[in-house]
Amino acid sequence: MNFYLSANAMKDVAPLNLVPETGDNDEFMRHWYIHRVVIERRKCFIAMEAHTRYAMLFCGVTKPVLKNFPLLFADYFWRHIVSLCSVDDADFGRIKAMASKMCADITYHKGLNRSVQAHIKDVAHQLEWDIHSYGFPADPGKEFFMSMQSNEMFRRRHGEKDFIIPLKEFQRLWCGMLGVAPVKK
Repeated sequence: MNFYLSANAMKDVAPLNLVPETGDNDEFMRHWYIHRVVIERRKCFIAMEAHTRYAMLFCGVTKPVLKNFPLLFADYFWRHIVSLCSVDDADFGRIKAMASKMCADITYHKGLNRSVQAHIKDVAHQLEWDIHSYGFPADPGKEFFMSMQSNEMFRRRHGEKDFIIPLKEFQRLWCGMLGVAPVKK
């Protein structure tokens, strides 16, 4: 998995092994762009998948948590997948192991794709508004709810004329990979 870090995220994550960018970053689920914002004096990270523009929010992240960011990311990742796809409870362990395996080998890159960066800024503004309106998320459930809200916004990928809804795109692709139906709202 490839993490592309903004300058703000780079200050906090500080990986020792930055690798130069290698080309097309649009392969589904392998390229995530990470940006850090500060809201109410707390660090919040926004991770956005390049192909679907699906965003995961990490609010109130502290230095000790950042040391294990790939583990935190993998935990959020599998939970987002099973919440969007009708997966049997017995398969949760398999999906969790798959997410952990994907996040075990992370390559860090510097910089953001301008198209993705514009969407990350939209998510950051939405997050700031939500925190102003509803308060800082005190638990992962509220944080997940805010992630889902941000993923229901229409977005457009560079070079395409049609809009996408990240939540629907991410859900469709993962349900297809797992061979299951989407969760009905």
